[in-house]
Amino acid sequence: PKGDIIIADTGNNGGARKQLMLHFVKEPKPGATSAKLLRTLRVHYADQKGASPDYDCEAVFCAAGRIYLLTKRQSDGRTYLYRVDGDSTAKSNPLRLVDTFDIGGTVTASDVSPDGRLVAVLTYTALWVFEFDAKAGRIRWGSGRKLPIFAWQAEALAFDGNAGVVIGNEGGQLYRVPLADLPAARP
Repeated sequence: PKGDIIIADTGNNGGARKQLMLHFVKEPKPGATSAKLLRTLRVHYADQKGASPDYDCEAVFCAAGRIYLLTKRQSDGRTYLYRVDGDSTAKSNPLRLVDTFDIGGTVTASDVSPDGRLVAVLTYTALWVFEFDAKAGRIRWGSGRKLPIFAWQAEALAFDGNAGVVIGNEGGQLYRVPLADLPAARP
């Protein structure tokens, strides 16, 4: 909400990391070669007991003044929605489990619409869009719309206004998808 950028150091492919970080920087002007670090939050999964690649995350979004993470689980097709509980720069802040959903793939990116009503979630094989319940701080999984995709290592996603999303892949290609093109997901 302040126009800052969050750089999420939350990748954990091997599953051994327990201490992750969220770096907040002031959004630089176009062409700038650096950005001012405002603060860093250390975070940890409150329910993580040991090393596991299921505690990997590439998808972070802010909604209703809170920060959420969606896991990129390796063991199954589920994603777990966590919320950052705390804002301390002096100690690690817990990531609290909010919900889980069988998304059928590994989550690589997410974003919330400018009006805060929708959350887009990207996997390697599909683009999903769900309603977001800001009051409850939850994704309405049953409201899903899904578009199967093939975009080779698609790992970037951003809303383009409230009516579309832009997907980027590791090959540098960008794809714009109007939300009207996403059919309702079938159970």
